[in-house]
Amino acid sequence: MKHVDGQTQYVRGLLFPIIGTTYTKTYFSYYGIFKDKLMIALYKKGNFYLRASSEFIEEINNTKGTELLNDKNLGISANNFYLLPENIMNKLSDHAHWIHSIIREMSEEREQKYFIKKQAIRFMPNMTIGLERMLKKIGVCTRSDFISKGAIYVFVELMKIGIEASDILLYRLYGAVKNKYVEVLTDTEKKDVLKEANKALCKASLRKRFNI
Repeated sequence: MKHVDGQTQYVRGLLFPIIGTTYTKTYFSYYGIFKDKLMIALYKKGNFYLRASSEFIEEINNTKGTELLNDKNLGISANNFYLLPENIMNKLSDHAHWIHSIIREMSEEREQKYFIKKQAIRFMPNMTIGLERMLKKIGVCTRSDFISKGAIYVFVELMKIGIEASDILLYRLYGAVKNKYVEVLTDTEKKDVLKEANKALCKASLRKRFNI
């Protein structure tokens, strides 16, 4: 058994009937208690600090014997951890709703962050945070916006606001929409997108043209 697991075996045993198997990692001078890759509690020198959910933080705070963890070394990340006194730990199952609630809340937050990441342009092939900010200037703020409008439209709109256009930028935009990196675009694909861009530039009365 790992040292960290041995140090937290007792408290994890109390949690097992409520949420099943948990595991431990060191976290600064504490042991972090994890469930489904979510750190729901801290443990140090026999003291168990449960992370409070927004749903029950008031109830936990008003429960006799609980105490907000105040450790400047942990900073803001420790703002919602509460010491649970011995009388509560002895009957932890009576407060299972606190534990289930924080797991549910953290899971929902993780899913929301994942959704936001999936929608962010910067995480598409060839794209960066700089290009993401550039696209926001023309009202293209999400991945779905970008894909629905298309690389050619975005390229032309960028030129309209004075962005210096190049074939490399066009390839990056086209590849992102097609979920391909520039390096794997074929010569035929590049030639076709240049032709399409020339037509769009002409239609928009812009002087820029690509030599093909």
